[in-house]
Amino acid sequence: MANQVKIFALLLVIALSGCVKNQEIKQVDNWNILSEHKVADTRVKKVVISSSGKGILAAAIYQNVSYLPIDDMTPPSTLKFDDEVVGFDEIVGGEGIFLALKEGKFQVWNYSLDKLEFEYKLEDDSAYATLSPSGKYVAYGDVVFDLHSQKIIREGLQHAGQSSLQFSSGNMLYATSFWGESIDVIDLANNNAKQWRTGVKMVCADMDANGKKLVTATRDNKLLIWDVQKELVTEDMPLSGYPRFVSFSADDSWFAVLDDDEVSVFDSESYGKLANAKVRKGGALLANKGPFLFVSDDSGSLVIWSSKLDAFYKLNLGNEQITAIDYDEQNHLIAVGDESGVVKTIRWSVGAF
Repeated sequence: MANQVKIFALLLVIALSGCVKNQEIKQVDNWNILSEHKVADTRVKKVVISSSGKGILAAAIYQNVSYLPIDDMTPPSTLKFDDEVVGFDEIVGGEGIFLALKEGKFQVWNYSLDKLEFEYKLEDDSAYATLSPSGKYVAYGDVVFDLHSQKIIREGLQHAGQSSLQFSSGNMLYATSFWGESIDVIDLANNNAKQWRTGVKMVCADMDANGKKLVTATRDNKLLIWDVQKELVTEDMPLSGYPRFVSFSADDSWFAVLDDDEVSVFDSESYGKLANAKVRKGGALLANKGPFLFVSDDSGSLVIWSSKLDAFYKLNLGNEQITAIDYDEQNHLIAVGDESGVVKTIRWSVGAF
């Protein structure tokens, strides 16, 4: 009889694992703002905590990029321009700052943003540009550029209606096209490339670290999981609203999806739902830095989750929606940028939970 009860309990757990209810969002009070800077009059597109942990790199969607010291004692460095930022990052090892602009060029600047180290101009503009984790490759629109040899090494990526252009943690590059309904995957280490038609309009995507699995979210509110080698969908799941962001965790054990109504977390192997919460019209999502998921809602709050927490937790950081997030696990630092052009650095304690 005892064994029957145990078996029944196990079956009940398995049956309920795919029916996770919206979880509670609890308030966190153990945090403090270390620095706050007004960097632009337009929304902040991206923030990056420097590898030294001493400053924040921030890019507004228009107007400028800045280097902001965390101690708030040193004046920030700012570079101004009349164009839209389509790519921005720190070059690995603190060697400089990568900046790509929509008008068809990308640049490398020093940290003080007063010396242009390198610039390359292309014939066509683009809405997407990205830097590889190694700092060696730049993908801009339909081309891949080698910063070390300073030449284009590949052309022909689907350019029309790109909805994502990103490197995985290695040198695997993927691009999805909304209007072209296609996926490009390039293995730069082995000089392999493939492109296939999908028949669906993809809004956002992310790839696991080894380049075997690609998760795409579509215009008709679906989540498609692709086997990259076979170019086939292995899982097709409905979403509750229009998708905004999708991202794998740092260790690829789970991935998160943010749509208009909620944030959901799925196991990367079973695709069972691990957690979800109501988060309306989120403006940013970060899942690949440390063990935590960070997502913003439309009230100016930052919502946090991890597999070791019993709920989602919320930091109220103001009234403006957060549009950019970064996290430094070693120093427990969070950097956020918001809709009004303000960048804040927050120190928090995991013990707050």
